[in-house]
Amino acid sequence: MKLSEVCLNIVDCPHSTAPDEGSGYALVRTPNIGKGRFNLEGVHRISEAAYKKRCARITPTVNDLILAREAPAGNIAIIKENMEPLALGQRTVLIRPNPEKVCPDFLVYYLLAPQQQNELLGRATGATVAHVNIPIINNLPVSLPPLETQQKIAGILSAYDDLIENNRKQIKLLEEAAQKLYKEWFVKLNFPGHENVKIVDGVPEGWKKGSVLSFEYFKQINPAVQKFEGEKTYYATADVNGTSLDGIGEKVTYSKRPSRASVQPAEKSVWFARMSNSYKILCCYGRSESLAQNSIISSGFAGFKSEDKYFGFIFTTIASDFFNQEKNRYATGATQVSLTNEGLRRIIILVPTEDLMIKFSSIVNPLIKKMEVLKEQIKILQSSRDKLLPKLMNGDFIY
Repeated sequence: MKLSEVCLNIVDCPHSTAPDEGSGYALVRTPNIGKGRFNLEGVHRISEAAYKKRCARITPTVNDLILAREAPAGNIAIIKENMEPLALGQRTVLIRPNPEKVCPDFLVYYLLAPQQQNELLGRATGATVAHVNIPIINNLPVSLPPLETQQKIAGILSAYDDLIENNRKQIKLLEEAAQKLYKEWFVKLNFPGHENVKIVDGVPEGWKKGSVLSFEYFKQINPAVQKFEGEKTYYATADVNGTSLDGIGEKVTYSKRPSRASVQPAEKSVWFARMSNSYKILCCYGRSESLAQNSIISSGFAGFKSEDKYFGFIFTTIASDFFNQEKNRYATGATQVSLTNEGLRRIIILVPTEDLMIKFSSIVNPLIKKMEVLKEQIKILQSSRDKLLPKLMNGDFIY
């Protein structure tokens, strides 16, 4: 039996690029497609007119699956109830299961199982980037258990993804709380004691305004990778989505690693992707400080190291909408637009008194640590789910 025989529709995306308009409908691109669920943090947005145009062939709806045809090829996620309307971005495919033949939740896990992934990627084309075309998807061989068994398997695996989704929501709330406080204190200038502080030309007395690189609190680092034994995990910018390290990375040795695998993260550091229109923040703090010992990151990241007492302020500044907008403003390049060190020097920020920075960080640091704990729990849940997945698909358990 072929995949097309258990589906009502398998529809390719429009072969055109829709620019990010900043607001409106969510445009699902391949980085937003995880293993089972979507991660819409930092998703591109389009107008209603653009949404209708991209949905001319088919409008994504509940229980539809969206598959990434490349980068990363094979990832697939299901549209759950109460999700906002989605449009297909480039290099994606919509799969609409026939509920009389296959449970949609089961199908998404079935297609993520090693055997089906090997079938998809083994037939993929492309010399440098694997690309799964529509005929490969349509003709993918499928062998399905009875619907009742499908539903039981889907229920077991969905429980893991529900927990992961709940953790993501908690992380988002914590991020929003930190950014809300940052805006209140350092944008609206409603900081503690503001009533008694004189403000001249938008700068409170005792505060400083200047290049982000001119302040001692923002210690730019670019530590080269020192020779090491064994393996480390290399994370490219594509492995980071918003503030989450979603990718599994690539195991590398010192002598056999990509040319861009040239940066060694440090403890108590925060990194951002230099590429324009790309919101990717990597935090190396709290539980995630192990990245400093076990990983290498891409030269596509720029980073700052901070003392613990300032970390909350440094992190929220780099993760703020303002900093991201300024990064995009000063990014340059003919082929790949990104922020150089000279461009970084042109970003002007407002820095409060040291006491206020410490007070702010004392409030925000615990929030960041909680976020990193939740992210670690997500990794554990994902690992447990991925180990269980092939066993369930192979019928190793009795349902």
